[in-house]
Amino acid sequence: MLANFFITVFVIIMQVNRIGYYPRTYQQQNYNPSIQGLSFSANNISEDEYKKAKAYANLMKVNNFVWRPRDVKKYNLEKLDGIQKDIKIFEDMNIKEILFMFEDLFAINVQRGCPNQCLHCYAEAKPAEKDTTNSISKMPFETYKEILEGIQKLDKRLGFSPIKHNGQEYVNLFYDSDCMETALVDKSGLVHDFTELTDIFYQNTGVKTVFDTAGWNPNNKKQQEKAEKYVKYFLNNSDKFYQINLSLSPFSSIYSKALELGFNPENYNLKNQPWHPEYSEKELSKGEKLYNIYIDRCANMLMTFSPLFLFDEFNIIIRSIQDSEKALKHHSVSYFSNVIKKHILSTLNEKLILDLKNDKKYVSRRLQIGNMMYKAGMHLSYPDDNLIMGGRLKQYYKAKNPQKTDEEIADKYRQIKIQQNKFNKLKNEQIYPHGTYMKIIDTDGKLYLYDNYTLIPTELKLKLDTNDKKVPPLKPEPEDFVITKAFIDKI
Repeated sequence: MLANFFITVFVIIMQVNRIGYYPRTYQQQNYNPSIQGLSFSANNISEDEYKKAKAYANLMKVNNFVWRPRDVKKYNLEKLDGIQKDIKIFEDMNIKEILFMFEDLFAINVQRGCPNQCLHCYAEAKPAEKDTTNSISKMPFETYKEILEGIQKLDKRLGFSPIKHNGQEYVNLFYDSDCMETALVDKSGLVHDFTELTDIFYQNTGVKTVFDTAGWNPNNKKQQEKAEKYVKYFLNNSDKFYQINLSLSPFSSIYSKALELGFNPENYNLKNQPWHPEYSEKELSKGEKLYNIYIDRCANMLMTFSPLFLFDEFNIIIRSIQDSEKALKHHSVSYFSNVIKKHILSTLNEKLILDLKNDKKYVSRRLQIGNMMYKAGMHLSYPDDNLIMGGRLKQYYKAKNPQKTDEEIADKYRQIKIQQNKFNKLKNEQIYPHGTYMKIIDTDGKLYLYDNYTLIPTELKLKLDTNDKKVPPLKPEPEDFVITKAFIDKI
């Protein structure tokens, strides 16, 4: 009995001092932002105010351990405010605003810009711009670390993580960039790639992230080596990822350009791939060259990532359009399944045969080719027609269907109207639809609400050394309605 008593006291002490054993209750529960009356300024927090907030947080840690209330609405946020003292990134926010920022956090946008230009891209990503004295497209590495260390410090003080999801529990390190291109540079000029950024993110937050790429040029030796390095990393760190995605969409800019130039994909000839043993070096049209590049990239992605085929986290994204859209038949579910998929698989098969003959990097026996082809075929069997009809895709759709009005498009793709109605209710009736908007922290620290169709700016912004730098404008075009601090404090 005495031993049990001392064990209990020891565990409670650990809980109060946050040595590492405590229930991460906030991560699992619904945050109810209905507590009102918060008027505390996060600036100039006194030592006395901080001590009172810390004492209250420690008391709630014990309550969480003993009674397990498991719900932040049990907290008095006025008593908790001040706990953020001297955490620089939160300097201009009170605790309610901080919790609002991190509820349903979708992305910390560490880098802007993507070279792929896919037509279906919901972020309408453009190529990255070069950093200048007054503008940035990438966070400095030190800024990224400061954000995550600030989150961890607040987590330790609170006894629960400020990052909380009502649905899928992950945070992207991108919004309009490709993870193969994602890397930050520190003050000494050292480059920190996606694997390092993921490690730092997971160590400081315990939250999973996502890897997403639309491919790379297989002839780019550095990019190919990077992809192979990433696969080895994923094999040993899959627990840090919600998903590892490869995008093989028929809305790829390369594929779409091949169509625009008049090439018929059904005329694809594997022997016209420059690396094929029977390549005849005949002159190809520009459209055929582009289609060959698209198929080669898809097949190379599959081969490179083949060690992950059986991982639960591994996923193939194939954004296609409904078969009923006759004007876009080359982008449809059935066209991908009946034409493009066969070309990707035949090309993958030939690449594996060559690998077996030469490098034996992916297969060492003929039987392995059959197994790998079966797994690849299964991964390519589920094209998705749940498209976000906006941005470049909407313009492309209208160009192919000039007779259709915006209203007719909205009637067919009803999610557009649903999101529009939700935003109008927020703007006109000042009713916040809890749990329906995700959050994006942009490269300059500014917070936006997001629902795949709408970006809504807020007054919330992390305090960063780069706050005075301009960043490329986000797409879709942010609304002219701003979520103010006063609005958040009264939700």
